[in-house]
Amino acid sequence: TMVDYIGDGEVLDVLNTPHDGKIKLEVDPQEQIITDENYVTYPSSYEVKKYGAAPQKQLVLTFDDGPDETYTPQILDVLSKYHVPAAFFLVGINAEKNLPLVKRIYKEGHEIGNHTFTHENIAKVDPERALMELKLTRLLIECVTGHSTILFRAPYNADSEPTTPEEIIPVALARQQNYLDIGENIDDSRAETVKALKILIPMLQKQGYHFTNLTTILHKSKSELMPEVPKTKAYYIMQLNLVLATVIYGVSHFLVALFAI
Repeated sequence: TMVDYIGDGEVLDVLNTPHDGKIKLEVDPQEQIITDENYVTYPSSYEVKKYGAAPQKQLVLTFDDGPDETYTPQILDVLSKYHVPAAFFLVGINAEKNLPLVKRIYKEGHEIGNHTFTHENIAKVDPERALMELKLTRLLIECVTGHSTILFRAPYNADSEPTTPEEIIPVALARQQNYLDIGENIDDSRAETVKALKILIPMLQKQGYHFTNLTTILHKSKSELMPEVPKTKAYYIMQLNLVLATVIYGVSHFLVALFAI
């Protein structure tokens, strides 16, 4: 599978997906031989538009796989200390276990994206399962923050220039659901990330670098990237579910603490 790229940046928009070409044949009815052939349509590969390249000396920090009860608070503390914005691509099952952290991420002004519900490689599951992974996480984010998200990053395949079917399929699938796929260039483990942030942020700021957010480099408002959920009956039902989930969260953590004591 070939991928043709247009533009530059880490945001990917699939313009066209592969399709076979079609040839019209002309046959001599007497000789029963092909006398001519013409292409009706040409075969195509994936065509992907890349955009969102940050201006010179501007950087965007993004974090995947959380929220994590150990590392996410440390990351948020560092970001707050240096007044740096970031985007967090949340795994639904981890968000469900750490509801207060999801609220804190949003309250402190950071952007939130969808990273599937179970961190499944959606290139290797059927489309129905993949769409459910996206939907469940989106609903959870909406329930906790009151805002949806069009930001997406594929687990295992977050390269900003995918070349294999396994890398490009999640991008195309998410685009069908109107998500923007946000790629990445540099990836670290969680412990290394916290250590690196404490060193790199002040060092790069002294060198004239500015940490910005996806809203700025995409020239969109935050309400476009994370639109507010309409206050319909369905919204209030979601809020009731959130209350129940919060109660369960509190009781389970109380029991864990009680057991530890």
